[in-house]
Amino acid sequence: MHAVVADTNGDGILGWPIPKTSLGHRRCRTSGSYSVHPGKTDTLVTRIVSLATGRMTRVPRIEAALGDRWIVREEAPEKSPAALFLVSAEGIARPFVSAACDGELFYLDHGRKLALVACRNGAVSFRNEPERTRVELHGEDSHLPLGVYVQDPRFYTKKVGTGSVVLLRSVTPEEGGADPPDVLVDMEHHGVLHPFPEGARALSAYDRYALYASAEKKLVLRDRSLGVHSVLRPYEHNVHFDQVERFAYSGPELFDLERGVVGRMSLFYAMILTTDGWGLGVPHTSEDKLPEKNELWRGPLRWEKPKPEPYYGSRGLW
Repeated sequence: MHAVVADTNGDGILGWPIPKTSLGHRRCRTSGSYSVHPGKTDTLVTRIVSLATGRMTRVPRIEAALGDRWIVREEAPEKSPAALFLVSAEGIARPFVSAACDGELFYLDHGRKLALVACRNGAVSFRNEPERTRVELHGEDSHLPLGVYVQDPRFYTKKVGTGSVVLLRSVTPEEGGADPPDVLVDMEHHGVLHPFPEGARALSAYDRYALYASAEKKLVLRDRSLGVHSVLRPYEHNVHFDQVERFAYSGPELFDLERGVVGRMSLFYAMILTTDGWGLGVPHTSEDKLPEKNELWRGPLRWEKPKPEPYYGSRGLW
């Protein structure tokens, strides 16, 4: 957490820093404009609190918590490459990511104490595309380059709950040349890559199963353990999939990506999905339609557990 603990600017109060704006300091402005002038404000300090012991520790230059440890960036001049260190509760710091990488954390696996890192040093361009950064996997005792590059990972990465895989979108191999595929990074097996078929668009993934749209516009359920790809149905372009832990859903369809089971809800629209697969949504009416702009959904709402969908064959019972 961030806190102001001292009157560092000497104005007699503890003041929260005021965000800067792009408006300059002018005495007169046209009607409707305004400006905030932050001046010198009190300094924020960062502290972390152990949920197990309640102990509070001040941690300067912290980047993130990782399990029961935290990651800090070494002190360095602004815009200069800096190393990351993994610090234990006892205050013992170990090298985590070297300054040669100048790493930016973009996915943290707290259970396994692993992090996916984009190296800002050594970015490359392929075929006149925007720059791509190298991806590495770092842990307490493992530091592994994955041999792939991605564009800004904050937008090209999909976090997939507490599962053991991470979905990277539009990945370029080190040698370049190929059309960038989507891949799964297997955190359980320290960064083994599982690419999707050529021309496919990954939709959702968890531990064992993944959904993707094939180049032939089919919705496919992929069993990563057995290497089996099962075509489910035609895929409508630009259909969005939401995901809550192991469940992915789009409209009334619900996919259990841990067991490979597909179900269907009789709701017209599912608004909320729980981690155990219950949906809360709007039931069908005589006039099924989406709300107009600036209009809210109208109740009554209903909780529902999905039922097995028959046209998926022997996919098991919900």
